[in-house]
Amino acid sequence: MYRKDQVKGIVAIILFGLIGISFFVFGGDSTITKYTALGGCLVWLVSIYVIGKKFEDKEKD
Repeated sequence: MYRKDQVKGIVAIILFGLIGISFFVFGGDSTITKYTALGGCLVWLVSIYVIGKKFEDKEKD
């Protein structure tokens, strides 16, 4: 498995964990849970972009 995929997996596990914890603590209909899920998706998209750029630059060297 590539290092890039391992880092993506770790980020995904952390984000899903945070979303799950907020779901159980605040409930499914809570505004906090909704914003946590939205923030997790945004962080995921940004991390995919940053990780892709970082490892792309390493492969060129």
